[in-house]
This record gives sequence, structure tokens and C-alpha cells, in this order.
Amino acid sequence: MLNWVKLAVVSFLLLFVVVGCSSSRPIKKANHKLMKVANEYELDGQEEFVIGEFQSSTYKVYLGNFEKTDLKIYVVNKESKKAAQHFVLLPNHTATVFVADFQMVIIQNPSKETVKVKIGYNKEVEGFRYQKIKEYQMGE
Repeated sequence: MLNWVKLAVVSFLLLFVVVGCSSSRPIKKANHKLMKVANEYELDGQEEFVIGEFQSSTYKVYLGNFEKTDLKIYVVNKESKKAAQHFVLLPNHTATVFVADFQMVIIQNPSKETVKVKIGYNKEVEGFRYQKIKEYQMGE
């Protein structure tokens, strides 16, 4: 009986952590099979790639870093320009980012070398561009 109660409490806490309290959904590890259909983009050193600047609905972005340098990933509010989430995408790692309709994704290459990143989407996404690296404050 005691083990069942412990299992129920642990399951509830795990569910709470997975669901989270944020307006955007948590970041999850991507499926490598999805990376086969992703497009490859070059990102120059000290440059960032903006995704979904004009998107008006939610979407998923699948990211693959198959280079030898870390990439910084931000999920940014389009209006306030504050980051709701950020993480480092390590070399030879993939991730799935869930993006709300009021957010966009920023991929930063802080190194001086040009890198290639694989990017896939679960549906058509509008608004892409390259720009010099900016600083993003954490916010909503």
C-alpha cells in the first residue's frame, strides 16, 4: 500500500514538471528520423537566425546541431523581445521546441566559424532572416 502511494505522488510530481507553468511548452529531445527531412542552413560566426517572425499560429521546430560548436537557442516574445526559454544545443544533439503564436525562435552561433544547423518544422512557418547577434533578457 505504501509503495502505491509513493508511486502516485512521484507520478503526480512528474506530470506537474512535464506540463509546467510556462505559456510555452517544454523543450524535448527530437527524433533523429525527423532530422532526415530537415533543411540544412549555414549560420556565419557571430550571427543569428530568426524563425517564425510573421507566424500567427503555434508550431514545432526540430533542431539538429551536427557541428563541433555550441549553439544558443532562444524562444522570444515577438513584442517584448524577452526570452521565455533559452538553452544551449550541444554538438551532435537534437531538440524539439514548441513555439506559441506570439513567440519566435532565435538560433545563435556565438563562435567565429560558420556552422551548419538542420531545421525542420511540423508545418509551414513564416518569417525567416539572418541578423547580427543580439542580447535577450529573460522575461515572460
